[in-house]
Amino acid sequence: MWRLANHVSFCWVDGQAVFLDLSRDRYFALPRSVNRAFQQWNDQDDARIAMPEALIKNALVVPARQDDPGNVQPCTLPAPTEALPLLDLRDRFRITRAVEAVWTLVRMRRQVRRTPLQKLVVEVSRCNTGSGQSASRISVTDLAMEFARIRAWFPKHQTSCLPDSLALSMFLNRYGHAATLAFGVTVHPFGAHCWVQTGTTLLNDTLDHVVRYTPILVTCLAATSR
Repeated sequence: MWRLANHVSFCWVDGQAVFLDLSRDRYFALPRSVNRAFQQWNDQDDARIAMPEALIKNALVVPARQDDPGNVQPCTLPAPTEALPLLDLRDRFRITRAVEAVWTLVRMRRQVRRTPLQKLVVEVSRCNTGSGQSASRISVTDLAMEFARIRAWFPKHQTSCLPDSLALSMFLNRYGHAATLAFGVTVHPFGAHCWVQTGTTLLNDTLDHVVRYTPILVTCLAATSR
């Protein structure tokens, strides 16, 4: 039995397996012959079909423990069905949350430039402390709208899906809300993107944009208890 290495995730896009290796900070597709062999293994009814040697040699899969049933499954995420309403920059916000949002955005922009992706994902996954208003007193969508108004202050050339999504995830968590940080890919041509959603509601993107991408990695932040 096999399982994916801890630093690896993958998805199928039009019959092509696309991998994300966090330890190497890279996305890649399998060569055609390896992809065909991996697809046969994935669809197998015959246990004699072997895992492709290339996946084993490159440490994309590792042997499962005796008590582990193994898991070499593609990433899954409920497709979003709605997004936040159009932004109105005239809406009011609390100054304390505005300061916190700015600080989080600036911090994440710095960290993305100098920190490997794997470390960033681990940091966000462990983000479960902080101070702020109780989640029961302000909804996740209201917080996301407030965050978006603050983000709009930044010049457009400073907008980037990775630091923005990481910052929003951490911001929401500090106010006691769970969030899903999702990474997705396209092929022909290749493209990568990330966004934040809760349930099937997008919190920092539009439906027509996100539906182009197939989820390849999902990190769920538990709600912070208050």
